[in-house]
Amino acid sequence: MQLARGPEPPYIAITQLAREYGGVVAFRVGEVPTVVFADPGMITEAFEKTELSDRWVFQVHATLHGAMVFSQYDDSWCRMREVAVSRLWSAEQVATLSENHFAPAFDAVADRICLMADSGEPVDVSGVMLDACNDMIFRAFFGWEEVESDEMRTGRERFREHTVWFQGAGSVPMPGDLFRWAKFMPSGTLKKGRRLREAQDAMFARLLQSARSRRAGNAPAAPGLVDILLDMEEVEGIDHSTVYGIYLDTLVSGPLQAAPIVWFLLLVANRPEVQAKIHEEMDRVMGPEGRAPCMDDHARLPYTFACVAELLRYRPLNPLGLPHRAAQDTEIGGYRIRKGTQVLGSVYGASRDERYWDSPDDFIPERFMPQDDGSPSPALTSVAYMPFGTGIRRCSGDRFAQTVIWVAVTKILQRLRFETPEGLPLSEEQVHRSFVQPRPFTLKALRRSR
Repeated sequence: MQLARGPEPPYIAITQLAREYGGVVAFRVGEVPTVVFADPGMITEAFEKTELSDRWVFQVHATLHGAMVFSQYDDSWCRMREVAVSRLWSAEQVATLSENHFAPAFDAVADRICLMADSGEPVDVSGVMLDACNDMIFRAFFGWEEVESDEMRTGRERFREHTVWFQGAGSVPMPGDLFRWAKFMPSGTLKKGRRLREAQDAMFARLLQSARSRRAGNAPAAPGLVDILLDMEEVEGIDHSTVYGIYLDTLVSGPLQAAPIVWFLLLVANRPEVQAKIHEEMDRVMGPEGRAPCMDDHARLPYTFACVAELLRYRPLNPLGLPHRAAQDTEIGGYRIRKGTQVLGSVYGASRDERYWDSPDDFIPERFMPQDDGSPSPALTSVAYMPFGTGIRRCSGDRFAQTVIWVAVTKILQRLRFETPEGLPLSEEQVHRSFVQPRPFTLKALRRSR
């Protein structure tokens, strides 16, 4: 109750307790024994252990049963991760996705915002980016031509409904997650979740059959990730559950892909001096209407890259990470972790640890600038820098996510400048609904010219 009723969000209160008591804190959430690590070294030690690689799956999470992110640590999960990391999210494949899907999607977003700028219409940044990322991910998975069908549009809406429901319902545990006796109570929330799941399962089956028919008929298409998976199914024998699990993982990430872009535009609008440095760097390298930015521009746009890296430290999307479950007794830093314990790693705590970060509560891109000899900033490899988690269950799509952010912010800021509506800083308060988001806001957009 101390955590639930305090003035700070629970992840901040938990981190403060962990700092006070040496980097680790234990408590119960209902009947669930819980341990939270806030010390970066202990987080790394904990999540390199196979004993702590299972997931603690809440009832809401179970509506996405089969998704890699919520699967237990077993052979099925290992197969899904291997396919994702080595085939779908390899550097070569992500570069192809960026060229074929990410860049066109964010060119279209920039066009849309330019029209809003011309008319003086305020930009609902969250709405625009969520629409863009959901569409981009569907296109990346199923291919451009498939996305334009009526069936695909219906599928996108179905999955979006499920995702919105998941974000709301998944922001707090259900009673059955905390008390064993409550699992037997009827739940309208979970009933709706199962209904949404059944609808999107049926839609996936139809879309997958449509992709198979297209391939059998040699119909022209810009291929998507589904084509790689179906090739592997035919040639290498990966099973349907692997295809389905990766589908769920990819498509449910739409809001997670959008959130860092939304945060980035809010932060630079609140800091005109930071935005001006980004624009100066872009103009010097490629011009506001010059060549399009690409992934190879990381080194040529070091300040812009540093701003993205600092964003991921300053506003980690999942402050406590996803919950792990101890599959058996183990020990971390001299502390015994009993089998069945829920284990969390405070990414927020690591990102605010003053032993590793000067002025950790401030947005300071310079900490990620290259060193004088041109080598990367040590901050990028710091044990306290873990925006995509760490250890065995580290996010397999980190390269995918970082590429989406980079393409989005460079495409948009090359052509546009953003201001707050009244010229005063907007709130940067964090709202935690499955992941951290800013409160709804609008910005004024202006076209840029030489």
